[in-house]
Amino acid sequence: MSRHSVQPLNPDHTVIVGWDDPLETFFAQVWDNSIELSEDDDEDKQLIFMLGYRTKEVHTPGRLQELLGAYAILTDELMRKLQMDYENRSEPSPLQQHIRSIFEV
Repeated sequence: MSRHSVQPLNPDHTVIVGWDDPLETFFAQVWDNSIELSEDDDEDKQLIFMLGYRTKEVHTPGRLQELLGAYAILTDELMRKLQMDYENRSEPSPLQQHIRSIFEV
């Protein structure tokens, strides 16, 4: 699994991308730090965009960029790193495959 911070288009946002071995997909998360949280709020209240939480949802760094385009532009260097993350991936373990199958519909 990999995780990379990305320069957001909106300075109030935090953008994270990477590769998830167990789900065999690229993923992205966008957090809006301008959303105020109270003591009772969960930080997920600030999560405004996410993808790559279903098995094999996003297959390439290029597709990740297409889907994330409203929030960030992935640099050529990061695109190469993401491709390397994919090429160096580990196959999901039998346990990870079993757990994944429980949640798939």
